[in-house]
Amino acid sequence: MIFLITQTHAPESMPSEEEGGIAMLFKNPEEIPDFKLKKTYYSSGEHTVYYIIETKEYERIDEFLKPGLDRTLSVINPVEKID
Repeated sequence: MIFLITQTHAPESMPSEEEGGIAMLFKNPEEIPDFKLKKTYYSSGEHTVYYIIETKEYERIDEFLKPGLDRTLSVINPVEKID
């Protein structure tokens, strides 16, 4: 399945470059089996990250988002491609 994840954070909880920046908000997708990060978009003024991912197991999404749980809010929606 394909999912759209909308992840927001408060300006004061934005990870600094010294901390690793936006990459601190998610686990490296290459370390998650049966998980593919298809696209990532960031709206800096809104402090929002959009991920398009593909996985068969919802637990993989939890694993992906776990590093940012203490400073973000994520909304996860299954989506379909329109041909």
